[in-house]
Amino acid sequence: MQRAEEPQPRPPRGSGPSRRAAEGRAGRSWLFLLGIGLVAVAVGGVYLLVPEPWLLDRKANERLLGISFEELVQRVPTLPSYLVVVYRFFGLYLLGFGIMATVVTLTAFRRGERWAWWLMFLGLGGLLLLQTYLIAIHIPVSPFLWLDILVLLLWGIGLAFSAKVGWLRRG
Repeated sequence: MQRAEEPQPRPPRGSGPSRRAAEGRAGRSWLFLLGIGLVAVAVGGVYLLVPEPWLLDRKANERLLGISFEELVQRVPTLPSYLVVVYRFFGLYLLGFGIMATVVTLTAFRRGERWAWWLMFLGLGGLLLLQTYLIAIHIPVSPFLWLDILVLLLWGIGLAFSAKVGWLRRG
């Protein structure tokens, strides 16, 4: 007596060649977001270590204020000390933000956890868009505007490649 062949089970929805291709793209997309975290760590470190950090963006600041730093220092001799403190806090913010973005990227985002994708999309994206807008409106001659635009491109590419897989996984 001949046995009837048992039907092969169908693969689950969302698997197969298109899923593997999406996972391949997503598998590398975290590198773009890692780049953002590392740039933030590097820039934050520069602001923490440079003796006069406000000079990194001197021309843009002078244009925004409408006065040179020499004139400002003549009027307010304690201004350089104050600016060091302000820029150190900014460097600390960037360093902390960069470390946090790097850790989330290397852990939860890389595992495809949904909350991490949304955090990078809404949290990181919101900060980057607002920051770029403020720089473009208030200090458009700043060299940091181009760095911000580059970071926005990294953000967009990293999330675009991971979006399909990010929607499929729960977490």
